[in-house]
Amino acid sequence: MMMKVGHPKDLLTAKFWLHVLALTNLAGWGFFIIAAIVFHYARPEPDTILTEFFGISVREYWQITLSDLFVGSMFMGFLLSVISIGLNILLYKESRHHLWLNLWILIFASGGALVYYSMTSLA
Repeated sequence: MMMKVGHPKDLLTAKFWLHVLALTNLAGWGFFIIAAIVFHYARPEPDTILTEFFGISVREYWQITLSDLFVGSMFMGFLLSVISIGLNILLYKESRHHLWLNLWILIFASGGALVYYSMTSLA
Protein backbone atom coordinates (compact mmCIF):
# COMPACT_ATOMS: atom_id res chain seq x y z
CA MET A 1 0.00 0.00 0.00
CA MET A 2 1.49 3.36 -1.07
CA MET A 3 1.09 6.49 0.91
CA LYS A 4 0.12 9.66 -0.84
CA VAL A 5 3.07 12.01 -0.76
CA GLY A 6 2.52 15.73 -1.17
CA HIS A 7 4.88 18.54 -1.81
CA PRO A 8 6.09 20.58 1.19
CA LYS A 9 4.71 23.73 -0.45
CA ASP A 10 1.21 22.24 -0.20
CA LEU A 11 1.64 22.10 3.54
CA LEU A 12 2.68 25.75 3.69
CA THR A 13 -0.30 26.90 1.63
CA ALA A 14 -2.67 24.86 3.79
CA LYS A 15 -1.26 26.50 6.93
CA PHE A 16 -1.55 29.90 5.24
CA TRP A 17 -5.25 29.41 4.51
CA LEU A 18 -5.86 28.11 8.01
CA HIS A 19 -4.31 31.30 9.36
CA VAL A 20 -6.41 33.40 6.97
CA LEU A 21 -9.55 31.62 8.19
CA ALA A 22 -8.61 32.14 11.82
CA LEU A 23 -7.76 35.82 11.30
CA THR A 24 -10.99 36.58 9.43
CA ASN A 25 -12.89 34.83 12.20
CA LEU A 26 -11.16 36.83 14.93
CA ALA A 27 -11.49 40.08 13.02
CA GLY A 28 -15.20 39.45 12.47
CA TRP A 29 -15.78 38.94 16.18
CA GLY A 30 -13.62 41.96 16.94
CA PHE A 31 -15.83 44.14 14.73
CA PHE A 32 -18.89 42.64 16.41
CA ILE A 33 -17.59 43.55 19.88
CA ILE A 34 -16.79 47.09 18.73
CA ALA A 35 -20.29 47.37 17.27
CA ALA A 36 -21.85 46.12 20.52
CA ILE A 37 -20.00 48.77 22.53
CA VAL A 38 -20.91 51.52 20.05
CA PHE A 39 -24.54 50.32 20.03
CA HIS A 40 -24.82 51.07 23.73
CA TYR A 41 -23.89 54.72 23.20
CA ALA A 42 -25.61 55.25 19.84
CA ARG A 43 -29.10 53.91 20.57
CA PRO A 44 -31.96 56.04 21.90
CA GLU A 45 -32.01 56.30 25.68
CA PRO A 46 -34.68 54.22 27.38
CA ASP A 47 -37.58 56.08 28.96
CA THR A 48 -38.14 54.71 32.47
CA ILE A 49 -40.46 55.46 35.36
CA LEU A 50 -37.74 57.47 37.11
CA THR A 51 -37.09 59.68 34.08
CA GLU A 52 -40.82 60.40 33.80
CA PHE A 53 -41.23 61.01 37.54
CA PHE A 54 -38.33 63.45 37.78
CA GLY A 55 -38.99 65.01 34.37
CA ILE A 56 -35.60 64.06 32.93
CA SER A 57 -35.47 64.40 29.17
CA VAL A 58 -34.13 61.44 27.23
CA ARG A 59 -32.73 61.23 23.73
CA GLU A 60 -35.27 59.50 21.49
CA TYR A 61 -33.12 59.25 18.35
CA TRP A 62 -29.97 57.47 17.23
CA GLN A 63 -26.75 59.50 17.34
CA ILE A 64 -25.80 59.77 13.70
CA THR A 65 -22.00 59.54 13.94
CA LEU A 66 -22.08 56.63 16.36
CA SER A 67 -24.83 54.85 14.47
CA ASP A 68 -22.76 55.09 11.28
CA LEU A 69 -19.85 53.53 13.15
CA PHE A 70 -22.20 50.85 14.50
CA VAL A 71 -23.56 49.96 11.07
CA GLY A 72 -20.09 49.99 9.48
CA SER A 73 -18.50 47.75 12.09
CA MET A 74 -21.48 45.39 12.15
CA PHE A 75 -21.42 45.14 8.38
CA MET A 76 -17.65 44.46 8.40
CA GLY A 77 -18.18 41.66 10.93
CA PHE A 78 -20.95 40.23 8.77
CA LEU A 79 -18.85 40.49 5.60
CA LEU A 80 -15.77 38.89 7.18
CA SER A 81 -17.82 35.99 8.50
CA VAL A 82 -19.39 35.39 5.08
CA ILE A 83 -15.93 35.47 3.48
CA SER A 84 -14.64 33.04 6.09
CA ILE A 85 -17.58 30.66 5.53
CA GLY A 86 -16.94 30.85 1.78
CA LEU A 87 -13.25 30.06 2.21
CA ASN A 88 -14.13 27.23 4.54
CA ILE A 89 -16.46 25.71 1.96
CA LEU A 90 -13.90 26.12 -0.84
CA LEU A 91 -10.96 24.72 1.10
CA TYR A 92 -12.73 21.79 2.72
CA LYS A 93 -14.96 20.46 -0.05
CA GLU A 94 -14.04 16.84 0.54
CA SER A 95 -13.95 16.70 4.31
CA ARG A 96 -16.46 18.49 6.52
CA HIS A 97 -15.16 17.62 9.95
CA HIS A 98 -16.17 20.90 11.51
CA LEU A 99 -19.09 23.30 11.14
CA TRP A 100 -17.55 26.60 12.30
CA LEU A 101 -20.68 27.23 14.31
CA ASN A 102 -19.31 30.50 15.68
CA LEU A 103 -19.32 31.98 12.18
CA TRP A 104 -22.97 31.09 11.67
CA ILE A 105 -23.77 32.66 15.04
CA LEU A 106 -21.89 35.80 13.99
CA ILE A 107 -23.73 35.95 10.65
CA PHE A 108 -27.16 35.68 12.29
CA ALA A 109 -26.30 38.08 15.13
CA SER A 110 -24.86 40.69 12.78
CA GLY A 111 -27.72 40.34 10.33
CA GLY A 112 -30.25 40.58 13.15
CA ALA A 113 -28.57 43.68 14.57
CA LEU A 114 -28.59 45.37 11.16
CA VAL A 115 -32.29 44.55 10.72
CA TYR A 116 -33.00 45.86 14.25
CA TYR A 117 -31.19 49.10 13.49
CA SER A 118 -33.03 49.58 10.21
CA MET A 119 -36.40 48.94 11.91
CA THR A 120 -35.80 51.31 14.85
CA SER A 121 -34.15 54.08 12.87
CA LEU A 122 -37.09 54.24 10.44
CA ALA A 123 -39.68 54.41 13.23
